[in-house]
Amino acid sequence: MDWSELIPSLIRTPITIYQNRKTIQHWWIRLLAQVDTGDTDIVLLGQGGVGKTLLSKCLHGQAPKFSYKTPGTSPNVETEAVIFGDWTKLVRVIPGQSSKERLKGLDEAFNTSESLEGVIYVVDWGYAKIRDETLKKALIEDRGIDTIAKLREYTLRNELEDLDLMMMKIRDLQAKDGRPKWLIIAVNKVDLYMNEVDEAQKYYSIDYGSDFAKVVNEYLHQIGTLNLKVFTLPISSWPEDFEWNNEMIDAKLGGKSVEHGLALNFISEISVISKG
Repeated sequence: MDWSELIPSLIRTPITIYQNRKTIQHWWIRLLAQVDTGDTDIVLLGQGGVGKTLLSKCLHGQAPKFSYKTPGTSPNVETEAVIFGDWTKLVRVIPGQSSKERLKGLDEAFNTSESLEGVIYVVDWGYAKIRDETLKKALIEDRGIDTIAKLREYTLRNELEDLDLMMMKIRDLQAKDGRPKWLIIAVNKVDLYMNEVDEAQKYYSIDYGSDFAKVVNEYLHQIGTLNLKVFTLPISSWPEDFEWNNEMIDAKLGGKSVEHGLALNFISEISVISKG
């Protein structure tokens, strides 16, 4: 289904909360998450500023309140126990910035864990939030990245480099252990480009010839499409206006019903995907 058809339908569709859960397994995984132990089932990756932490909170059921302030740069690996359908998965969120914690998290997920089944790679069509004021100043004053259009071009280039690194790790683990089994491209912040949501879908879908798709398909050719299933899903974990150098884009989604509907659709799709 085209996203431009999916999103309006969420306004009309009642949101159903499914109660059928594996209670004992859920609380066991939740305990593991609290003490930050246990093998990673799902790893959540992406550049800094794309909204990985907010997405993990959204999936975990910790919906931000009206007065919620978006977090700053997350320097540490974050662990959550997330319910997908009948089962609870141990999800680890890896920092987007280069650091010892990032390297440690990637090593655990791709080299140590024996249960990694899936990767969620978060993207935002170039609207990554740059929180470092020194970097922001350097980009604007030294590199002339003084408009949102130029910033998006810069961010999308960086995204391709990060994507290449992730796909390389997936390929190497696939060759070694036949894991992970699936990759979800989580296209976040759709509230910032509602009028162009189908263009974003085509850019991130592997069925079209975008630069993003070319990177994924190059590695898929090596891995094999039967060994790794790739899906592209829209999400808006926290609608928020986007500002850069006094230029503003307003968040427009259509209300909480769409926001919650996208989250439910996202979780439901992962439930189906993880069941194979």
